[in-house]
Amino acid sequence: MPVLRRDDRNMIGMSPTLFVFLVMLGGGFLVLMCAAFHRFLGSRNDNDPQARTPEQDGYMREVRQRGYDELSYGRRPLREPVDNSQLQDSGRY
Repeated sequence: MPVLRRDDRNMIGMSPTLFVFLVMLGGGFLVLMCAAFHRFLGSRNDNDPQARTPEQDGYMREVRQRGYDELSYGRRPLREPVDNSQLQDSGRY
């Protein structure tokens, strides 16, 4: 029985780099197939996670109305500037 020698190629007859690339390509294909099966056969829960609740709609209406009220009465006067000279002299911030 002749003794087989290993050369720079492995037992499958292709370069190790090509073998690693093909394994990675097969793994990516497997992940895509699993994702497709999960999407197709997954739960049929039709609840939209982005759907707003009635409470949220009411709050948004209230905030929008406050904005309209502020626009109709004009802008509030600006605050007076704060005097920080006493705080700076004492060393406290």
